[in-house]
Amino acid sequence: MTRMFFNFSPGTNEQIVPADMLLCAIQEVIYPGTHEFPREWTRIAESYFGTEAWFVISALGRNHSYPFHYKNGVVQTWSEYTSNQLRFILASGGLSMLPSTLPLCG
Repeated sequence: MTRMFFNFSPGTNEQIVPADMLLCAIQEVIYPGTHEFPREWTRIAESYFGTEAWFVISALGRNHSYPFHYKNGVVQTWSEYTSNQLRFILASGGLSMLPSTLPLCG
C-alpha cells in the first residue's frame, strides 16, 4: 500500500461542499455509481475537469476505496498500487494492466 499526496484547490466551492466530499463527488463523476451525491454537488465536481485532482482520482481507478483527507491545499490518500505502479500510471496517463502486487521485502 502506498501513501499518495496531490494538490487540490477547492476555491469558493468549499463553502458549498466540504473539500473531502468534493473529491468523492469528482470520483462519482468519473466513475458513476461509486457514491450517492446530490446533482448540485456533481455539477460542481464537473468544473474540476482537467485538474491534477481529476487526473489522479481517475488514475487511482474505479476500485479506489480509501478516504481522501484534505488539508491546506494537499490531499492525502492511500492506494493498493505500489509506488512503481503509480509512477507508471501517472507518467503514462492510463491504468496499468499489471496485477496489484506488494513490493518485495527482505
